[in-house]
Amino acid sequence: MAAEFQMNKHRLLRAENFTVKEALEKYINSKSNILSPSTIANYRKMSRNYYQSICDIHLRDLTSAMIQEEINLLSATLSPKTLRNIYALLTATLDVYAPDFRPRVAFPPSRKKEVVIPTEEQIKLLMKNCEGTELHLAILLASCFSLRRGEVCGILCKDVDLKNLILSINASVVVTENREWVRKAPKTPSGIRK
Repeated sequence: MAAEFQMNKHRLLRAENFTVKEALEKYINSKSNILSPSTIANYRKMSRNYYQSICDIHLRDLTSAMIQEEINLLSATLSPKTLRNIYALLTATLDVYAPDFRPRVAFPPSRKKEVVIPTEEQIKLLMKNCEGTELHLAILLASCFSLRRGEVCGILCKDVDLKNLILSINASVVVTENREWVRKAPKTPSGIRK
């Protein structure tokens, strides 16, 4: 038995012998020091909550039809954008652990997201109602400078130059998978701005 195990050990550890769940876990772990903590948290959430019908399938046995079934099941409750994100994690994992497998699946049509921009009156009313609270400055920064919530939370005293009236955006605050808030650099260089 020991000799047989020794002969098969390398075969058993080959990537195509991983289940989808194992491959996803390995992929996410391999990116944990490279990607944003919030991206890793989202990946882990996806890995936990989706891929239920294929999680125990070995990569060598996985087919486009199986993945399409999973997409079809999820499309009943998830938006097309969320489906594409879930699929993107799976294909990134497959690129690493089953590079010869190129699944082909169809998605429901994307829905145009309606962007609601508050009117000047709505912003004034909001500012009036939060005056004197800790939200006042945050709402002012977000509405006047188009800052994202994480960017507003990432501002430190050293980022504010009162003499020259310059606000520097150098970081954003994101939540990790352990529900801890961390300050991190923006995803792209254009996120750093004055």
